[in-house]
Amino acid sequence: MQEKTMKNLLFRLSLIFLLALGSLFGSVQLAFADMPDELMEQVRPVIEELLASEDPGSRAWAVRAAGLTGERDFRDSVVSALEDAAPPVRIAAALALMEMGHRERDAKAQLIVEILQGENAARMLILNQFLPRLDEDDREDILREALDGTTGNEMTGQIAGYIARRESGDIYELLFRVANISEAGGRAPFLSALRRSGREEVLQVAALLIESSDPAIQADGASLAFEFSSTEALETLEPLLESSDAALAQRIGFYLARHGNTGALSQVSALVINTELEEDLRMEALALLRDNAPDSVSLEALQELAEEAGRSQEFKVRVHQVIGAQRTDAARAYLNEQLESPFAANRVFGLAGIGWTGDMTAIPALRETMESHGEAFLRTAAISALGALGGDEAAEILLNAMRTERNETLKIAMIQALGHTNSATVPQTLAYEFAARNDDITRAILLALRDLGFSDVSPQIEQVATNYRNPPIRWLATTVLVHLDPDAGRIRLLQSLDRLPDNFYDDLEGLSSSLLDEVNIALLSHSDPAIRDAALIRVMQQPDQGLSVLREMITGSSPEIRRQAISLVVTNNSSDDVEIYRSLIQNTDRAIRMQGYSALANLADVENQDYFDDYLEHPEPVLRALAAYALARMYADD
Repeated sequence: MQEKTMKNLLFRLSLIFLLALGSLFGSVQLAFADMPDELMEQVRPVIEELLASEDPGSRAWAVRAAGLTGERDFRDSVVSALEDAAPPVRIAAALALMEMGHRERDAKAQLIVEILQGENAARMLILNQFLPRLDEDDREDILREALDGTTGNEMTGQIAGYIARRESGDIYELLFRVANISEAGGRAPFLSALRRSGREEVLQVAALLIESSDPAIQADGASLAFEFSSTEALETLEPLLESSDAALAQRIGFYLARHGNTGALSQVSALVINTELEEDLRMEALALLRDNAPDSVSLEALQELAEEAGRSQEFKVRVHQVIGAQRTDAARAYLNEQLESPFAANRVFGLAGIGWTGDMTAIPALRETMESHGEAFLRTAAISALGALGGDEAAEILLNAMRTERNETLKIAMIQALGHTNSATVPQTLAYEFAARNDDITRAILLALRDLGFSDVSPQIEQVATNYRNPPIRWLATTVLVHLDPDAGRIRLLQSLDRLPDNFYDDLEGLSSSLLDEVNIALLSHSDPAIRDAALIRVMQQPDQGLSVLREMITGSSPEIRRQAISLVVTNNSSDDVEIYRSLIQNTDRAIRMQGYSALANLADVENQDYFDDYLEHPEPVLRALAAYALARMYADD
């Protein structure tokens, strides 16, 4: 059993070694140029011997070396290897024939077969490492036939992923077939590959999907365009404002309205006054108008909305905020009438609107209401209005009130309002309140400080992040610190990754890519295997498949992460990583040593010749074959 397991392992390793990046083929043909005669006399018999080896890995490397010689004596052996029982040997033969410029049609057909029927590792490495070296017409033929022959979503996604990351022009247009797939499940692998590529060319596919008359296909196109915030992306989405699917048109309208699209804002205005729509939808539309185009609905129409029967207080508050945001004399006059109403509810609406007028002359009245002993909901409305008006004067009033307020709910409302004032006088006073060590108040202060954006209280926030008794509060303080003071926050964040809250990645939105890479590196070394695995999946979904992060994981990580890192770095086969490859051949693990040797071989740099000369006489056949290939590759000219 142990011998069988070892054979299986060697078989799989030979496949990985064979597919390591580096050889040039296709329209580029290689042949021996200046190999010293003495060295050639050593290499040829090794190739001849190992073409007949019983070990698939040895035969595969020998076939590759034979192809590099360009010698007629080896042609028949390479052609016959297309029929070999071992996949590594068949792939080696196809690549060798492409290098030799011999039986290229047969070689190309074999590569298609291996993509469609071979092992997953072989397929991915053929797609990602060998195809980019082929002539464009050959690539297009192979990829077209491979897509035509796929039977599973995983395989389709892998092929589409290669095209989405690497190709352009006619080859990229192979992805356009997604618009003709009627079933959502069939489109899914294409869409996933396109999103992961992160390329602006994705918008070409999005536009094609949006042209469909099928709302489900249109929605898929929109989901691609949402990945970008460019002008082109927004223009791509515009046709969906006229979609026959009302829900989709509304969704697009809201999205475009947030970006100031006038057509979308007009559509949102129509939603606001449509009494047949759900209240939540109309409230979302009101918020968009308040923030982007409050004048797009007339004051008279808004007044009618404010009197509409059966609407919640929250809805009417939102209506009055839009009225305030119009900032006209007529709007202020109307809101002042509400403030003077004998009915408390109307006064709340007036307060809600006054905060959006920018009228600082309203501050004394708001202060009076806030400091009164009236209903708490009226005081809360006045507090919110002061925060919405903002500025140092409003901030000072709120700070003074906060210091003496005993009602915790009102105190938290004051803290929240202070976060909206944009006043530099606020942060230090708020930071003093950390001493109370009240969880709800501390949380509100942290969020307010984040909204304010001033970094002068970073030391106090760091104290909370380090010493506060409640782990969720410590985590919140850490994320706030990262945003306000990236240098201090980075250190604290990396120290806080032992125990992570749910959905913690959501809290890291907006961080620099370099800091996120550091976070991912730390998570890939986490003591919890589940966190390591989740981080690995996330990292490998990056456009570069996680290479920038996993390169750092060659040593010191879990065996699984280390294997993945080594595989990716070896597959990338860059001369920039030559020191990594040289370190791998010193590893105690034979499989890792072999990966290092295969990477060095494929670099084709004569400076590495010393690593292979002695291996031509190694007792292990696969190492002799690898050495023959490495030396042939070093002296091959294109």
